[in-house]
Amino acid sequence: MALKICNGLSEIASKYEYFLIDLWGVIHDGYTAFPGVVECLEELRSHKKKILFITNSPRPGNVLESMLDTMGVYKDLYDFIYSSGDAVIDGLNTKDNPLKGQPYYFLGDDPLHAPLMAGLPAERTFDLEKAHYVLLSSLTPTSSFVLEEALKMDLPLLCANPDMVVLHKKIPLPCPGSIALQYEEQGGTVFYYGKPYPPIYEAALEKLGNPSLDKVLAIGDGLGTDIQGANTMGIDSVLIQGGIHHSLSLEALERKCREENRHPTYVMSQFIWG
Repeated sequence: MALKICNGLSEIASKYEYFLIDLWGVIHDGYTAFPGVVECLEELRSHKKKILFITNSPRPGNVLESMLDTMGVYKDLYDFIYSSGDAVIDGLNTKDNPLKGQPYYFLGDDPLHAPLMAGLPAERTFDLEKAHYVLLSSLTPTSSFVLEEALKMDLPLLCANPDMVVLHKKIPLPCPGSIALQYEEQGGTVFYYGKPYPPIYEAALEKLGNPSLDKVLAIGDGLGTDIQGANTMGIDSVLIQGGIHHSLSLEALERKCREENRHPTYVMSQFIWG
């Protein structure tokens, strides 16, 4: 099936009432908002649309809200943020989670992801032998060594960012999802928190009042996360071609979608109203 090209959200927005929108690669590049983003959000809000930013960031939504403020994407332009960091905190605070309250070993950026750890009902340990699981939020110089040892000890790995790759100044860099997949392929147990897995969508939709799925549109730049997640949930989707897959021609992108059995409802070059 040929990809359906959309020149801007103005062409399709009237079909939907609720928008699940990715952040990095759609709204911003990690530093600044992309051109046209604020105007597009303003148009959606003027049409009374509900907007939830759904992201695989390990940082909780309240931290991301402050970051978006610095980019000019203010709170009146959206309703909620729900991140993989929020999903980890909510998941580990669930009373029937066997890992709740258990000491963990952290692999990530200590200053950047301190808010994630602050939300956990458990103590961090620097002794792997005392840990009940490893929490992975970003790749570190010691990631491979620590996970080799954790695998020998049969420790479960909690991946707080299932992304495989991210564009950093247009350069693709590996993300925690890539090393979590290796851990799993080597026989380790991995719990993924974030897209494309249903729990993060279920939590996001609950925040929106559990609307009818035919009124929901997911927008993202990742086939393996945003589009796969939308396909799994039965939600229409927009793939932003200018993100992770920017180097692919339309023909190559179409072939990739077919080969991976991941199918966006629409393809847009960037997040604009049009």
